[in-house]
Amino acid sequence: MAFYGYLALLLMACVNLYEFFSHQVYSQVMRMVWLYPILGGLVMIGLFERWMVFRTISLYLWKMAMFTLSIGHILFGIFEIYGSETNIVYLYFFMGGLLVLVSIVLLCIKPKDPLL
Repeated sequence: MAFYGYLALLLMACVNLYEFFSHQVYSQVMRMVWLYPILGGLVMIGLFERWMVFRTISLYLWKMAMFTLSIGHILFGIFEIYGSETNIVYLYFFMGGLLVLVSIVLLCIKPKDPLL
């Protein structure tokens, strides 16, 4: 699960780089974007490793959910910095939450095919 640690470090570096080149103008929402990969990775370790078999579809949906939520968080922070509002950002949060829910449901359902 080192993938999520590296992703969190990458997001921290990108946010700090953005803050540096934007003349110290930042958003608290954007500064906390690294929490999604860290908490998502911890939940993944706790939830997915409880079952010995990783279900490939659930794992990929979980990763897509963490990416979607992270990108939505970054966009929300950017729009907050520039003082504009758009409803498209809420679509990212809705889709990320839906992907998390579907991933957990697919993890709990016993598949007929052992490869899933």
